Amino acid sequence: MNNENDTLSASNNDSPGCLPERLSKNSAEVSEQKIKSIYSAAPIGIGVVKERIFTEVNNYFCQMTGYQADELIGNSSRMLYPSDEEFEFVGSIKYAQIAELGIGSLETNWLKKDGSVMHIVLNSTPIDIDDFSQGFTFTAIDITYSKIAQEHLLQSYASLTDVIDSIPSGLFVYQYKAPDQLLLVSGNRQAEIIFDNKIHFSIGRDFRHIWKNADSYGLTEKLLSAVRTGKNLKLEEVEYEDEHISGIFKFVVFNMPGKRLGVAIEDLTKIKLAEKKTKESETKLTKLIDNSFDSIYIIQDRKFSYANAQLCKLTGYDLSEITSPDFDFTNLFSLEGQIIIENRLETRKKGEEPPNNFETQIISKSGAAIDVEISSVSIGFSEETVVMGIMRDITNRKVYFEELSVSHSTYLGIINSLSEAVYILNDKGEFMFVNDAAEKLYGYDRDLFIGKTP
Repeated sequence: MNNENDTLSASNNDSPGCLPERLSKNSAEVSEQKIKSIYSAAPIGIGVVKERIFTEVNNYFCQMTGYQADELIGNSSRMLYPSDEEFEFVGSIKYAQIAELGIGSLETNWLKKDGSVMHIVLNSTPIDIDDFSQGFTFTAIDITYSKIAQEHLLQSYASLTDVIDSIPSGLFVYQYKAPDQLLLVSGNRQAEIIFDNKIHFSIGRDFRHIWKNADSYGLTEKLLSAVRTGKNLKLEEVEYEDEHISGIFKFVVFNMPGKRLGVAIEDLTKIKLAEKKTKESETKLTKLIDNSFDSIYIIQDRKFSYANAQLCKLTGYDLSEITSPDFDFTNLFSLEGQIIIENRLETRKKGEEPPNNFETQIISKSGAAIDVEISSVSIGFSEETVVMGIMRDITNRKVYFEELSVSHSTYLGIINSLSEAVYILNDKGEFMFVNDAAEKLYGYDRDLFIGKTP
């Protein structure tokens, strides 16, 4: 019996063809194959550095930088930085973060081989958290186009803000609070001049705080009527007097998003001085603006065959839930997002490759809608179409851009509602923008102004 047991034991554990060993070997090979496929096919730069010397880089990293792999490997990463100061700064910040958090992430600039600058998000993590000498893995995400778009929008926003501050009318923004309050939110520079630089003391207070006799002059009811009906109005030559304010004023009242009311007030008793300031005013133009933080996944047969921890964190699903055979990955997306995904799947079935990058919306386990940006490519482990993707939460960025767009539209509406001609000139003295009043004043379509000099 002992011999028989010994033989059975050997048969189960030592045979080179035994099932457990084959399964373990196959699993390891598949896992290694997936990792290699992610490394080679990922639409972000991935590599390894040791003492800030490149030891490995993937193909996409070479495409990003313009260098061949043999030009990078063995050389210091200093070759990508515009200066020694930037190289040292990134190193000090990144390694301080790694020492504290186990991962480093920051934005910086790199120089491509052709000398052009690209903005990147650089994420690094140690291969061995207990032994930094083993080196660090890193990812580099090119955000150049996002930065350019952001800077253009900020420049436009800044220009419009400067126009608002330079117009010769006092501009007030009020928040309507039912049933009959208009609470001051903000005022421009001219508003401060009109009210002796004391406007900040009135923030959050009702319209009547500044215009103390507003009710008796019927001003309050007219402004409330504008916000309740959504109809803009103009009040020409309003004679008004109280213990602090006396004169003839013009009110231009216009509705803004969120039950807010814009009120442009011009003191007509000083109209000549206001006109002079209008001519002297000039528009000011100003310039401005991580691997582990991104969700990485592999889709095979409509299932997540691989998902990293960040995807679970982003979606709220456990790894066992999201990689379950019963979990159809398309259910993670909003209805609109599902249509986009299905169209992309159909494109791939035809043997075509859809665009790598797209934006959509997912729904977390808790039901929260999350705006995401996805980069995906087809990879092959078998005859089936397999898709590897990287998902990034862009909710804050979307909110930010939407708020800037609303502000942009709001300020354009403000400028176009003014009776004064407002225009913006570039550094060559050419028209870049004219408002409705300027178009009406000069009798030309605004398109005829653009690119011309006064």
